[in-house]
Amino acid sequence: MRRNLCLLVLTALLSLWMTNASAQLRLGVKGGYNYTNWSFGKLKVNKEDKNGFFIGPTLKVSLPTKSSIGFSLNVSGLYDQRKVLVGDTDPVEVTSKMVAVPVNLQLDLLRGSSIELFAYAGPEFDFSLKNDDKILEAAKTWKFRESGFSLNAGAGILLMSFLQLSVNYNLVCRSTNEVTMETITDDVKSFKTKANTGHVALTIYF
Repeated sequence: MRRNLCLLVLTALLSLWMTNASAQLRLGVKGGYNYTNWSFGKLKVNKEDKNGFFIGPTLKVSLPTKSSIGFSLNVSGLYDQRKVLVGDTDPVEVTSKMVAVPVNLQLDLLRGSSIELFAYAGPEFDFSLKNDDKILEAAKTWKFRESGFSLNAGAGILLMSFLQLSVNYNLVCRSTNEVTMETITDDVKSFKTKANTGHVALTIYF
């Protein structure tokens, strides 16, 4: 149900944006590194955040403008992998794999020049792939959500109209996964974790 709703929203946004027949469409490939800040809430564990990566196709729809300032809509479909080391004496590497679909409204500055600046923000819809379901011996369950919702905000530079460099921060709006732990006193407690992420991306437009 959530996936169908997300697809419906994306279709509606693209249809609305492309009603202007003179809008410019550009396809590209986007990839880069991410650094995730895993938050375990009340769960006290040692952890070390690790670098991950993402890659996939991207579509840019630009509305025409007679000035050097304009707006664009960016939609991507990215394979996104994030990692964290969890544990004390023998830490375990946990990997989160997902398909991320960010939809960003972009403000373009100096459009038409060899060096363009831009800033963007928008929602992101995440769909979990096969992930680690257990990381600690004391963990009864370690369950990633099948889907997630987050917000992006970032900025960057476009060189020679085809090479784009950008940085952004991804803020999770709901828990990334749920962990059920058994304590020393045999009590079972549930915790929710979040994985906010910073991205450094390179995009090449065709």
